[in-house]
Amino acid sequence: MSTSLRWRVLLGATLVTFVALLVASEIGNVMLRDGLISQLDERLALAAHGLTPAFEDDGSSVHFEWEGAGVGPQVVFRAWDASGSIVAESSGNLAIPQRDVPKLLVSESTHETLKLSDGSNARATLISFLPKVDIQTESLSGSSPSSARPSTPVILEVAATLADVESVLALAKKRMAIVIGSALLLTIAVLWPITNIILRPVNTIAERIRSLDVSELRSRIDTTKCPTELQPIPVRLNELLGRLEESFDRERAITANVAHELRTPLAGLRATIELAETKSRSIEYYQRTLSDCGQIGHELESLVERILLLARIDAGRVAIQNDSIELESFLKSTWDSVAQAANRDSTSVDWRVPRGTIVKSDSALLLIVFRNLFSNALSHGIADHPIAIESETDHNGIRVHITNKCDGVHESELPRLKERFYQRDLSRSQTGKHSGIGLSLCDDILKLLNGRLELKLLQEGRFQAAVFLSMASVK
Repeated sequence: MSTSLRWRVLLGATLVTFVALLVASEIGNVMLRDGLISQLDERLALAAHGLTPAFEDDGSSVHFEWEGAGVGPQVVFRAWDASGSIVAESSGNLAIPQRDVPKLLVSESTHETLKLSDGSNARATLISFLPKVDIQTESLSGSSPSSARPSTPVILEVAATLADVESVLALAKKRMAIVIGSALLLTIAVLWPITNIILRPVNTIAERIRSLDVSELRSRIDTTKCPTELQPIPVRLNELLGRLEESFDRERAITANVAHELRTPLAGLRATIELAETKSRSIEYYQRTLSDCGQIGHELESLVERILLLARIDAGRVAIQNDSIELESFLKSTWDSVAQAANRDSTSVDWRVPRGTIVKSDSALLLIVFRNLFSNALSHGIADHPIAIESETDHNGIRVHITNKCDGVHESELPRLKERFYQRDLSRSQTGKHSGIGLSLCDDILKLLNGRLELKLLQEGRFQAAVFLSMASVK
């Protein structure tokens, strides 16, 4: 199911906003929790140091002499002496769970998270200190204060529940959820009219495309006012319109060319028949007339077959055969048949095709290709100049070169020689003999056979047509 671009932009922007706010909310919650716990750790440290004066060492043990000492609601404590005995602990329902005596050096402190006896989360501060020495006890024992032994270290743990911290965090999450929801609603409300402005160029392009029809293929979409991100759309569409225009122009030109090519031989056929009907003539005359009509019919048949073959190639309906062809004998027999039909000496060829080269391809289609190329070499080449036919094989494949002397061909004409119905003779004086589709047909056939036709203009007015077949076609 397709959705509008407007909804996609709106949903995308809303989703990005939601994710950004959610991440910011989580970061804010972490920072708030760390700040609250840091403040709680400071208060617990102060409470722990406030309890240290209540511990005294009388020489035999450590006593906690601060009767009724309190450290605040939801705050508990416990103290151990060096032997691991509990010296003092807070009273009430809350208590620190039993545990081994922590290992701390004197004046060292640390913080940790634990659970109290009721299962609630709590934060604890542990400190290690030396309690004060009871001077009166030392005096009664006869010792001077200066010679009194060092007091025994005491480890004190003060803990407080995290209920207040958790309640603050829960309230902050609720408020942040309200903020995120309000921000999303505000984002949608603001983006809804903005998307109309953002997508206005898209609507303009769509309206321009909607107004195009076949009669306006020469028109193009203006890209000067189109945003950079949208420019590929009108640019590619303009290219498509250009190709469509060329295709329609080529179709009209082909229709006109086919009509022109068929009109001349048909007109000649009709004129020949009408002339024979004007009066009675000799049997020899009628025989010549029928022979002329047969020749014209043969030319028409050849032209129609070529046009039909082009149409079948365009439609992809040509089946490819995989024949084994001995190249030298194939080329020489093809040349002999073409030269005989053109009443030319078949020996005026410089052959450089090695024996034994086997090509795997469609012999019928290759015959059409080489008959056309040999016929062009004889028809357009300068008489009394030999035609060179040679082949060469490399790691890419095999090339057959057909080189002949041909004046009047310019380098700029080479790309057009393979266009359908293109003729260098603008007056079409050769209509009926040359239709202008021979090289185009050869090019299409070779593409079908995974090859190509290469046309080159060499020095001294020599023209070369090269048939390339890929290495897969060479045995």
